[in-house]
Amino acid sequence: MRLLPLRTALSLLVALALSSFAFAPAPARADGPEDREKAAKAQALDDEVTKAFAEKRYEDAAAKCREMITLLPDDGGPRYNLACALARLAKPKEALEALKAAIDRGYVDADHMGEDEDLATLRDDKAFGELVAAARAGEAKAEEKAYEPGAEIEGLKSVEGKPANGLRWRLRIGRDATAEKPHRLLLWLHPSGGSMNATVEPLAKDLASRGFALLVVTARAWGDWSRRDATRLLEGTLPDVARVEGLDACRPLLMGFTNGGQLAIDLWAKEPSRWGGLVLDAVYPIDAQAYMQGKRGPDAMLSPPDGDAKKGTPIFVLVSEADPGQMAWRALEGAWRQAGVPLTVTYVPEGRHERVFGAEQRNVLGAWLADVAAGRLPGAPEVRAKPATK
Repeated sequence: MRLLPLRTALSLLVALALSSFAFAPAPARADGPEDREKAAKAQALDDEVTKAFAEKRYEDAAAKCREMITLLPDDGGPRYNLACALARLAKPKEALEALKAAIDRGYVDADHMGEDEDLATLRDDKAFGELVAAARAGEAKAEEKAYEPGAEIEGLKSVEGKPANGLRWRLRIGRDATAEKPHRLLLWLHPSGGSMNATVEPLAKDLASRGFALLVVTARAWGDWSRRDATRLLEGTLPDVARVEGLDACRPLLMGFTNGGQLAIDLWAKEPSRWGGLVLDAVYPIDAQAYMQGKRGPDAMLSPPDGDAKKGTPIFVLVSEADPGQMAWRALEGAWRQAGVPLTVTYVPEGRHERVFGAEQRNVLGAWLADVAAGRLPGAPEVRAKPATK
């Protein structure tokens, strides 16, 4: 089955994921009620597909996949899941046809195809190997086509890289950064649907003045972040970037919006000591694995990692008061602070599930970054002194 633990649906439809919190009705969005109804129906079908696979009801899974294909004819995901169901049902010809249709519509995760147990019965088929190769070629082609050059920024150095086993990147770093006084690395994790580099890179000059260098990915299909993407980023891109003179790439900060922010919080949950801080915009404390297993409401909430490492990574959160997902933060922020997480949550009056970085929020973030640069842990729970013993 298609494995996207940080799906767009997780971000866009978090209200459904957290339905047991009984949210108040949110204001209408600009995309209109028909689009929201379609998205909700797609999410409900996707949940049914996930449950059917978990319970090995492959006929039902195939039927629901076909409904999703009718609803989302240009999306490769439902066709990939249909191929998985048909392979489980010992229908190799139909499964290969569905898999080809998925690749034709943009499904390019060749690594996952090769290891997906749902497709195990197809692996010895020559046609399957050809489809894996086609997906890999499609991924490379899509990334090359998606490359986004960036204009020079006055006062900053721009360095680019294209590691063989990583994602293509661009670093914006101050000209005053040296090995003796390096700038700390801050990595932008884009949302699904676009890089937003044109929005984020203009912030690099201000970040440099605070001692931070901004890293962006410059070539991806700009879809959801998959497990393979994360691996390429961590094992290919970051080591390549770390070679830049004047850069401190030890314990980088992660800054992400919606789907990219969900990746950031997932990476932190797995290895909190690796990161120097998180900046999260319209992101929620969701346990991606629990969500993918069909859990909802409180059962899908993310608990802080075990151990003391979580106490050393400050987290800055911006979320709109009208965003249904803000209820998750309100429900959990006290418990996270009690667990020792240095957490700063700002509820912004304007907006909904959208980017809420206004001028005021940038000022608040600037103060937070200044604390981080100074080695402080903004948002850390206050340690109460023990009463003196007589």
